[in-house]
Amino acid sequence: MKVPRIDEHYIEIKRRFLAEGQRFVLVEVRAGEGFDPGIGADLQYYNGKLIVDASGNLYGTSLTHELDEKILKEALGCISAKMSKAITIDSVQVSFEYVAPPPKLIIIGATSVGLAIARIASGLDFKVILVDENDGEHREDNVACVAKLKTLQFDEATYIVVAHPLGYLRAIRYSLDMPWAYFGVVGSRAKIEELWKNLSALGVADTLRFKVHAPLGFDIGAQTSEEIAIATLAEIIAVKNGVPCGRVAQGGKV
Repeated sequence: MKVPRIDEHYIEIKRRFLAEGQRFVLVEVRAGEGFDPGIGADLQYYNGKLIVDASGNLYGTSLTHELDEKILKEALGCISAKMSKAITIDSVQVSFEYVAPPPKLIIIGATSVGLAIARIASGLDFKVILVDENDGEHREDNVACVAKLKTLQFDEATYIVVAHPLGYLRAIRYSLDMPWAYFGVVGSRAKIEELWKNLSALGVADTLRFKVHAPLGFDIGAQTSEEIAIATLAEIIAVKNGVPCGRVAQGGKV
């Protein structure tokens, strides 16, 4: 039984998509009956690999154009539902493996709380990015450090924490217009109220208050930067995992 060698372009595309943090589906097509003792030979056998990205581009080809179209439709469904599956299409076994980059956690502000969140989150399933105007001054293991938000890509798997609400007003205004799964602001209630007054003056709708976690974090009586970081990440993980959580805040003075 002869299986064709995997096209080198498949490997290159897979590596590029992983490096770029794209969502995509790996498709494996298996067709054929195997050995036929009646004729003492192998029947036609096919083992193909394809890739479908979130924009609907199909890389590679299966047995027929008609099968390609059905594979593309099923793969886009997997991307939409964020799931993997194996099914039979026209008597052909097809497996779909959904691949997604780890969610991004963008921390705006290299304050003591911001750095504590970055340190703890670096050991979790997040790509941690610290936005610091003094790019390079604050370095943490497994934490990317950038000076400008405009260099980053936002999507529905982006989690944003603002660790310095009044010092990053323009950054907050910019981020609010982007897609995100979670937006939280560290600070006392007095600072949060001052923040919303400033944002309202810039034309930000007050209705966003119901979407933004401010003050953020579960109420665990947190006092230190590390405790506030734990309370913050507990709430973010709950949102990521689809667990309902109330709007409760840290107890420390920030």
